[in-house]
Amino acid sequence: MTHHLEEISATVTPGANAVLLLDQAGWHTTRKLAVPDNITLLPLLARSPELNPVENLWQFMRENWLGNWPAPIRWPRFEVSASSAV
Repeated sequence: MTHHLEEISATVTPGANAVLLLDQAGWHTTRKLAVPDNITLLPLLARSPELNPVENLWQFMRENWLGNWPAPIRWPRFEVSASSAV
């Protein structure tokens, strides 16, 4: 995550500040995270997926694509008893 922040920081216009909207994943909230001076982290409220744009995308995909797959094929089970296998 620190490397990702460094890459973002390098693309921010000098004198400007980037604001990143983050969920409360452990790697977003760790104290070991080195945040550059030109980046501000804005954490979302805990347990609020409706505020996270990525969650809205996942919901759209579930409603339009992921849930539209046909039911899996159920192959008949063939059981072999020990006496018929000999």
